Amino acid sequence: MAIHFSNKGNIDLDVIRTMGVSVKDTDNPIGYFGTGLKYAIATLLRTGHIISLRTNGETIQFRTKPKMIRNREFQMIYMDDEQL
Repeated sequence: MAIHFSNKGNIDLDVIRTMGVSVKDTDNPIGYFGTGLKYAIATLLRTGHIISLRTNGETIQFRTKPKMIRNREFQMIYMDDEQL
């Protein structure tokens, strides 16, 4: 099943990289602290979905990679090759 989110304009990728950023270009924005998209990405990846984001004429892929932290494995989120 495909899930499609869309918004007018292009997203600044720093909005995805940074917690607490909420800078929307509408008169009635939904959300306040800039966490909704981040939670959606994390939840979809955790449940096995494939995520692609298209903005500014490019496609960004989200995925997880395992990482050991204090002898425990965690699934870290990557935006293309950048760990978030």
